[in-house]
Amino acid sequence: MRKIIVMLLGSLLFCGCFKNENKEFVKVEIDQGIIVHGRPEKVTYFPYKPVEDENGNITKGELINKTIPNYFISEGFVLKFNKEGKHIQTKIYRMGDTLHYLLKKWEYLKKNQRKYTSYYAPYEEVDDMSIEKFDDSGNLIYESYYCPPCFDKNIKIKPSIEKFYSYDEKESLIKMKRYTYDYGLYNDQAGKITDSLITHFTPEYKNGKLYKNGGIKYIYEEDNLLKKIFEETGMYEEYYPNGMIKKSALRENSYFEYNADGYRIVRKFSKKHYIRSEYDRIDEYGNWTRVIIRENGKPVIYGERTIKYYN
Repeated sequence: MRKIIVMLLGSLLFCGCFKNENKEFVKVEIDQGIIVHGRPEKVTYFPYKPVEDENGNITKGELINKTIPNYFISEGFVLKFNKEGKHIQTKIYRMGDTLHYLLKKWEYLKKNQRKYTSYYAPYEEVDDMSIEKFDDSGNLIYESYYCPPCFDKNIKIKPSIEKFYSYDEKESLIKMKRYTYDYGLYNDQAGKITDSLITHFTPEYKNGKLYKNGGIKYIYEEDNLLKKIFEETGMYEEYYPNGMIKKSALRENSYFEYNADGYRIVRKFSKKHYIRSEYDRIDEYGNWTRVIIRENGKPVIYGERTIKYYN
């Protein structure tokens, strides 16, 4: 069960191949999470300028070579997976399809451990790094972050932040410990704790299901999580029976809507301003290969996706 920790953190599960009604799919931790059906090896996406004729037919124009604020997937990307269905690499493009500006890698280390590193491309200058550890149920129990100055070759790499998580017998969060360290770039205090925070949680249950925890109220329909309400802000999230997010409301008349595979279909800014994504050209595995993105009804992006599968 996916949990959200005081609106800041969630328990992450190892990515991998899953089966539902004998159909394989991969869960990918992008945005709120997406599903790619089948056993993907490589997923490539690029946005183009839409060309609309007098009959309303839309075709592909020139490649978009910059990020367009607020639009869904206005950047190009290439995702790679291993044969176990784990996400191992992402390249993100802003300069057309010729140069990626950010490279992200995931390495699966010892049992239930994962290392994440991001680089500024093409020089592979380290931008960020973290290490995560999970229990046998897939709940996040440890994560550490490493700041860019820590990657200086003359400095022994130490985490700048460490977080530890504890759960009860029903796998609900009960404690989070957070430590911030001096990384010793300008002194000899590397590893010294500069700040610490320990937060305790008291899960409440009804009929054997989590009802409240950390300021979040959980609503169910039969055995499925239907809704989460963040009591302090009034924000809420709704879910499909398969566990994928359906709607994320930020405030009145401002929300995101998703389809059952986790892809955004609507971004509502106000009563009069919205963005809608239309996915079609479904392949033999049930994955979309084209998206038309509209702002207040006007097409602004023609997105094209290709997927290479393992045999």
